[in-house]
Amino acid sequence: MSYHRVIHTNAFGYVARCNCCKDLQLCLGNIVLVLGESDFVNFKRSFFQLNDSNSLRMHRAGRIERYTFLTSYSDLTLSLSTQEWRLTEDLL
Repeated sequence: MSYHRVIHTNAFGYVARCNCCKDLQLCLGNIVLVLGESDFVNFKRSFFQLNDSNSLRMHRAGRIERYTFLTSYSDLTLSLSTQEWRLTEDLL
């Protein structure tokens, strides 16, 4: 059984490192990504480079507005509210 050491946590998720393989887990709401260290750094860098607060694309309007956030992976796009986005920035 592998154990993870939590590096950072907030109300939306956490970042943890696996003690046996050193991979990083990024939990955002109900999504868990398992990334090697270089992939995590690339994900983090691209999240900030690809998503400017002045050019957010509305994904869904309503009581809670959700926006589309691009990632370094072409097949992974996140739909986050403004609060979830701020919490994701905090985690990264």
